[in-house]
Amino acid sequence: MISHFLTNPFANSVLGHRRFAQYAQTHLERLRAKDAADVLLEPTETALKALQAAVKTNATSKAKGGSKRLSNDEAKAKLQKFIARKSGVIADAFSQDGEVRGEDTPGYHAFYPQGVMEYTRASKDSIETLAARFANVADEHADTVGAKLAKDVRALLKQVEESRQAQLLEGGLTKDSSSQGAAEREELAEQLFVNLLTLLLRHKATPEAAGDYFNQGLLASRSHGEGAAAKSTAALHGLPAPAVN
Repeated sequence: MISHFLTNPFANSVLGHRRFAQYAQTHLERLRAKDAADVLLEPTETALKALQAAVKTNATSKAKGGSKRLSNDEAKAKLQKFIARKSGVIADAFSQDGEVRGEDTPGYHAFYPQGVMEYTRASKDSIETLAARFANVADEHADTVGAKLAKDVRALLKQVEESRQAQLLEGGLTKDSSSQGAAEREELAEQLFVNLLTLLLRHKATPEAAGDYFNQGLLASRSHGEGAAAKSTAALHGLPAPAVN
């Protein structure tokens, strides 16, 4: 029976980091409203600010990651458009005085073995390989299409590769910031549990009064499944809604 009271109901809340911080902020404001000199205020505020900072860092990292993905998409689109646009120039270079269409020559087919759409519909995983092949073919036919073609394609390909690496690096930083947020959240959850136990001792004659310090509806509205919640509901009326594993 006593184990129910030794389990931290805030430890596995289904709320996300941001909403959990909002939950703690409401609790902090209610503590301050009851007693502006409450000894629980300082440690609670410290733990809350740490989580809020982690949430902000995580959001910033995700925003940067989004901009990197956009840059990579733009670089890929630029490369694809360039290769597609050059199809007419290459066809003209291989045409034989109007007697043979450039599109029907082996030279043109070396550039576009499956047509222009092979490039325009290429995925991020395949475009780099296809563009490298295109540049190698341009080297082989430099006398016909000019040496600049291969150079231009490789310059655009380098932009795709660099933006892709930047995206992957930013993705790793985003994951790291998310993990750090979990540590700050755990500290805040522990502090909220300390607060709960302290308030129960203060109001042992009327334990339901402890519930006045917490926004029970915020947690209850995010609970999943009635069975787990019903089993873990605190025995004392007015306590925060139970966590759901």
